[in-house]
Amino acid sequence: MSKIIFVVPPLKMDEIWGELAEEGSILPPLGISILAALTREMGFDTKIMDFLAEHTTTGQALKKIIKEDAKYIGITATTDMFHSAMQFATDIKKNNNRMIVLIGGPHISAAPIKTMEEFDCFDYGFVGESEDTLRDFLNIVENNGDITQVKGLVLRKEGKTVYTGPRDIIENMDSIPFPAWDLLPHLATFYRPAIINYKRSPVSSLVTSRGCAGQCIFCDASVFGRKVRAYSANYVMNMIETLMKDYRIKEICFYDDTFIALKKRLIDLCTLMIDKKLDLTWSCNARVNLIEPEMLALMKKAGCWQIAYGIESGSQKILDLLRKGITIQQIKNAVTWTKKAGIATKGFFIIGNPGETKEDIELTRRLMLNIPLDDVLIEYFTPYPGATIYDRINEYGVFHRHRAGSNTFSINFIPAGLTAEYLKGQFKSLYRS
Repeated sequence: MSKIIFVVPPLKMDEIWGELAEEGSILPPLGISILAALTREMGFDTKIMDFLAEHTTTGQALKKIIKEDAKYIGITATTDMFHSAMQFATDIKKNNNRMIVLIGGPHISAAPIKTMEEFDCFDYGFVGESEDTLRDFLNIVENNGDITQVKGLVLRKEGKTVYTGPRDIIENMDSIPFPAWDLLPHLATFYRPAIINYKRSPVSSLVTSRGCAGQCIFCDASVFGRKVRAYSANYVMNMIETLMKDYRIKEICFYDDTFIALKKRLIDLCTLMIDKKLDLTWSCNARVNLIEPEMLALMKKAGCWQIAYGIESGSQKILDLLRKGITIQQIKNAVTWTKKAGIATKGFFIIGNPGETKEDIELTRRLMLNIPLDDVLIEYFTPYPGATIYDRINEYGVFHRHRAGSNTFSINFIPAGLTAEYLKGQFKSLYRS
């Protein structure tokens, strides 16, 4: 069968993390690891090359890719990685134009037509969830079929860019194969969350659900949509036990958008962890309006040591403008209940929001200091393609729309009435506070 290589393009940590590059995380690319497992099951000669994790230079990475002489190169890229992905794909095409370069991930999903029109280094774009799309695509290409019949693709035909239309979301997530962890650089050696996000090692990460029902204006839901779907509790437990057995993992960071969204599954999973007496600690993300004291007690017993909440602001005006769907009182309750349950608390905050004033940032400071938080992560407001606010952001201030390496730890948007210098000062001041 043909060879396919899935690639995390080479880039520098500061392109993702800005000033916090030295403390930034490098996480296993679960999306392409699942796709790699799928193509391997189909019989393709499959490899993963994670040049970010291996700190490979662009020149070294290009030599490795060209040497492989694969038929297909599958690249994944978020918006903050996209500039590097585009440059790398361009270099691949210059050296071997026979390679079919595929691009997937949040950026192409948010702006499929525009992206393919702008960058001819990509042959096919995969929009949204790609498991079923990739399976159909490979079957048709390998058998010389009509590629336009595959839903979820963006491609060029007769000089025009064509989007074949959306594909139905995957309802039964247990039908998706485990990530091909064995094809990655060694899991416990090359990957780690940010050092403040775990307390035991070896540590790994999992995403056990897809979709987010939230309506936040800064979030792009073009890949997984708004409907929350998840692996079953038994499926997740099987993944955990595989990680513990094969890679000696002792801690897991669950990076689901809302790990607690499906309450019954949460209860079932925690119960399984308790019954199996796992030597495992874990952390997760949660929404303040979904947490309950009884839920926290069970999570603590099952090994949860930290919960991170998307708080964003201490100003109700800003929360409402962001369409967070939460209140200041819900924030206070959630953090207090979590701390009382014996679970560490972390708050995600954003400064430089649309409509934000100096007074709003001061309200954020007061809230940070008056609730029992153990840790905070502060980011700058960054509009991404596909987010509700993206096309209207210039109504609220100055946005550097085409800046390469756009990330939430560098200033890309400056709200009206504030300056970049003021935001930088507040960023450091809030951390010192």
